[in-house]
Amino acid sequence: MRKEDTPSRNSRRKYEKVHFVERKEANKVWGTSVPRTFADELDEFLKENNISKAGFLYMSFDLIKEKYKK
Repeated sequence: MRKEDTPSRNSRRKYEKVHFVERKEANKVWGTSVPRTFADELDEFLKENNISKAGFLYMSFDLIKEKYKK
């Protein structure tokens, strides 16, 4: 059941309809699961250090690339 139409919801729906394919091609969502305790610990660490999840992925990937170059 859809929520009540509001100007902002209508605007968002229109944007999504127009940019759906473009957004799907530009971004990828990984449907992965980790244990809750690990996820909670990681979330707390990222919050304490003001790091986004995307920033964490970029930094981790850079570190791993450096490790395997050697």
